[in-house]
Amino acid sequence: MARVLIVEQGPRIAAAEAALTEAGYSVRSVAPDLAGDIVDQLENVTVVAYLMGDAEDPAANDEMLETVLLKVVDTGVRGFVYEPSGPEPNAHVTHAQSTWHLSVAELDADADFAAAITTAADRSIGI
Repeated sequence: MARVLIVEQGPRIAAAEAALTEAGYSVRSVAPDLAGDIVDQLENVTVVAYLMGDAEDPAANDEMLETVLLKVVDTGVRGFVYEPSGPEPNAHVTHAQSTWHLSVAELDADADFAAAITTAADRSIGI
């Protein structure tokens, strides 16, 4: 059973947990204030679902995201689900993909959320 860490500060944590649990994933979540809140939760995680595209703090998709991606490299994380914060590709995510070959699946904002999070998690680990 793959383990997913959901990173989200908003009300979608419960919906993401329910959808991923129903799909057979073991799920835990974190509503971070700092990158360290996420890093502390990376042990025994297969997929990180970074759902911070709508975060009010721009650091969530800049410094915080960069730190998390740097730490993910030294863990057992095999897949990364990313919710983009805008139309442009995120440089940190692109760097992680090209440098460390991190498998990244972008969350489809136009799809049903439950289906999109499950599909992205599956894609990120090659299911």
